[in-house]
Amino acid sequence: KENLRPLLELESGSNDPMAYMLTLMFISVVQAGEMDIAGFGLKLLIQLSVGGLSGYVLGKLIVYAARMFKLPTPSQYNIMLLAFAFFVYSATEFISGNGFLAVYIAGLVIGNSKFRYKENASGFFESVAWLFQVVMFLSLGLLVNPKELLSIYMIGLLVTFVMVVVARPASVFLCLLPFRKISNRAKHYVSWVGLKGAVPIIFATYPLTAGLENAGHMFNIVFFITLISLIIQGTTINFAAEKLKLSN
Repeated sequence: KENLRPLLELESGSNDPMAYMLTLMFISVVQAGEMDIAGFGLKLLIQLSVGGLSGYVLGKLIVYAARMFKLPTPSQYNIMLLAFAFFVYSATEFISGNGFLAVYIAGLVIGNSKFRYKENASGFFESVAWLFQVVMFLSLGLLVNPKELLSIYMIGLLVTFVMVVVARPASVFLCLLPFRKISNRAKHYVSWVGLKGAVPIIFATYPLTAGLENAGHMFNIVFFITLISLIIQGTTINFAAEKLKLSN
């Protein structure tokens, strides 16, 4: 109820580009040994604005191209759109924007437009998404040593508690403060749920590849937190909706 599904999907899609930017920036801060707050904020603003604008403009151009080009088979449209997705990311990164945000916004523009063989393209990209999820989780499984999780479970539980009980509810209520039509029940539900996934674990590999000190320790903590969040919050989505009287 209260149109929460698209809200949660929007949050999930927009969070990842922001997390990607912050991860790279904080890694560069650690490597440099100092932090330029003004430069940090300016870079963040440029990444967001250029990424968002680039995604919208290129998304419109892709829709125009999909309508204009007359390819022999529907499958060739799928390949064309996939190639455009890589182009959007690369072009945006080249002009100092956030490629992930650009691709996400371009996808929103394309998905909400009409063009030839759109349903066929949707099915194709859903299959591609599942394929990459399988590859992603297989790769993560190869990186995790369950024995190492035993040494960090206390700090993992502590951080999970703070994030679930304090940090996320506070951020959700603050962000939704201007939207008075959203009820407190809905805000509590968004605070509890949030779409969980493997993206935090993927970003936790970045300090590993950067060679930062205690990067393996950080990776195990992030993996543990995500796992606990999936088990506790992920399995209680329907229960929470029913208790808050938000289920259809």
